[in-house]
Amino acid sequence: MFSALTAQSVAATGRDLNGRFMPLYFQLPDSFETRMWYQPIVVYAIAASVKVLPFSQSNVRLPMALAAVADILLAYYVGRVLFRNQALAAAAAVLLALTPAHFSDSRVAMDHHAFLPFILGWLLCVLLYLERRHRYFLFGAGLTLGVGLFTYIASYILMPAFALMTAAVLFWRREPLRAYAALAGGFFLPLAIGALYIAGHPAVITDTLWRYQRQQASVVERLMKVGTVYASFWQPRVLFISGPRAIWIAGQFLLPVAGLLLAAGMKIVRKPDPSSLLLLAGLLIAPLPASLVGEPEVIRRAAGVMPFAVLLAAVGLEYVWRAESERTQRIAFTSVWVTVIGLTTLYYLDVPHAQALVRAATVPLAVTGLAVLFNDVRFDSVSIPRIAIVSSIVLVVMHLAYFVWNQATPVGVALLAAVSLMTLMVRPPARLANDPTLVCSLVALIAGHFTYNYVDYAQIHRVGPIPASALILALRLVVAFAATGAAIAAARVAQRSRGLVAVAVVALVAIQLAYFSIDQFTDYRLRVMQVVAVLAATVGLSMLLQRGNALRRYLGPVAAAGLLTIAVAQFAPFYADYFSGFRARGAPLPVSARPAFDALLSKASEDSSRAIYLGWPYALGELYWRFYLIERHREDLLARTIPDLDFKPERIKALPRGSLVMTTPSPVVDAEIDAMAARGDVTRRDLLRDVDGTPTFWILETGAH
Repeated sequence: MFSALTAQSVAATGRDLNGRFMPLYFQLPDSFETRMWYQPIVVYAIAASVKVLPFSQSNVRLPMALAAVADILLAYYVGRVLFRNQALAAAAAVLLALTPAHFSDSRVAMDHHAFLPFILGWLLCVLLYLERRHRYFLFGAGLTLGVGLFTYIASYILMPAFALMTAAVLFWRREPLRAYAALAGGFFLPLAIGALYIAGHPAVITDTLWRYQRQQASVVERLMKVGTVYASFWQPRVLFISGPRAIWIAGQFLLPVAGLLLAAGMKIVRKPDPSSLLLLAGLLIAPLPASLVGEPEVIRRAAGVMPFAVLLAAVGLEYVWRAESERTQRIAFTSVWVTVIGLTTLYYLDVPHAQALVRAATVPLAVTGLAVLFNDVRFDSVSIPRIAIVSSIVLVVMHLAYFVWNQATPVGVALLAAVSLMTLMVRPPARLANDPTLVCSLVALIAGHFTYNYVDYAQIHRVGPIPASALILALRLVVAFAATGAAIAAARVAQRSRGLVAVAVVALVAIQLAYFSIDQFTDYRLRVMQVVAVLAATVGLSMLLQRGNALRRYLGPVAAAGLLTIAVAQFAPFYADYFSGFRARGAPLPVSARPAFDALLSKASEDSSRAIYLGWPYALGELYWRFYLIERHREDLLARTIPDLDFKPERIKALPRGSLVMTTPSPVVDAEIDAMAARGDVTRRDLLRDVDGTPTFWILETGAH
């Protein structure tokens, strides 16, 4: 609100709300009841927006939305320099675009995210210098950090820290002094401009120190508090599950980022390089300013972690893609998916569609595990009669065993885990390669478990005297046998096909989505078709991946496609909730605040004698009212506004007839309004409600006086 009103004033008059002409820093007016100065870049960006576009909420928020787009583009270009691979660069950009905290706060006209384009711009310049050795990139890196000082107050700690990190990289590479001079020249140029302004306005420093002064405590107590707040930003729940103070239905990042960060850690431990260490240092430093302020879990104040975390996640994906050995690649790949599955399972009750996400996350592991198991196996070397006999024996024994003692679910989970962990084996058991019949038995066992767990026959009616249990057992056997046949047929077709990465990626995503929505159909016949299709496609894809040395070549694309599918599946409910439930849970104001102001505007007459009384007990209520009046070009109503910020019946009685009153409901206020209506002091009253049905505002019209 402050940024919007200040920007509107600057755009209209060139002066801020305190009358200063084009200041470098913007001071909060006395009505905000705190001593604080805001950084200039966001305010001037909004001023430019409302100078050329109408003054509205959308246009006030536009600069930060454009900054978010710039973040995504810069993440892509940083990825291009880091990895020399468009797919990895695109993965970094998409992960940032789908980061819940980035999406949420970039839609708000505040400066918490304003320094992100400057952080990414600095990273891009540094990486380009390391690649091309042109000193103007270092000057650009320093200049970007220097200008970034004027974006958000945390920049006064972070930007110098990033400059020191750059100097450390230069020292590691034994760069000449000219490189340090180029970096310092770019950084100190905007810093000098800020220092000159502060010299003439020392209140910028004193008021800021007053705003963030800490309680008197010993050095040890202060350090302990900083450490506790710093640790709060690294809680798995905050990072990946429910965000700050559990008000979201996703974390600051999506679940795939957690697994990829683990892979990035493996890469840094085994093969550290300046770029990865720079990202790691930035990630660890970014929450320090927020920790000094003492607000745990307020991740908008630690927004600087986002570009570093996402780019490190891309480093982890690169390691899965290009690990130095096949065994290391398999370990990294498996660790990523086990982390995603483990976190989802651990916070099962807090993750929307947790069971579906776990199912989708098991698909890449199951596909690669089967690819290892079926390596060098020729399904077409086994005759169809032999397959039928072996499959029938396995399926009948399995179903009879479950008829006596039903433990299908734990056995199925154990079987899936065993198949998934086969990804870690570079070579499959020799017995399987030499005995295709045994492989057919394994396929039948997997098919039987899969269909037993996911197809329900509650809709089946009895047929004559046949017992229901016998009928269901027969149907289970038929479906399991059909699934086995479809899986082996798919394996045979895939063995004759030429493996293409694009085909494998599309198939994997389709299988994940189908398995994610395995409970979509309630009709058992549709469920049978979906279950059989998922199983057959999984086996067929595994055969496509196991040809020759294809698995090593495919693990990177498979991981990228699978993780982005999980990311989209997790982001979609967050996106839907953001515009519905979250507005009621997390908004600082009632969602119906705007409708309340709209109601006042629609009822306000042209009679200048009729007052508008704001009895809303919120200190900034008058400023919100001012914003809406400017937006609607009704500034004339300001002269008629009485911002009492409290409900005073005696004063309301003295208002001219037809005056409007806005206040908030409470037992005391409601009783007063009833009494005033009975006396005729109020002739009309409307009660507005929030999106969850909670009463939020009264709009009253005064009566006889």
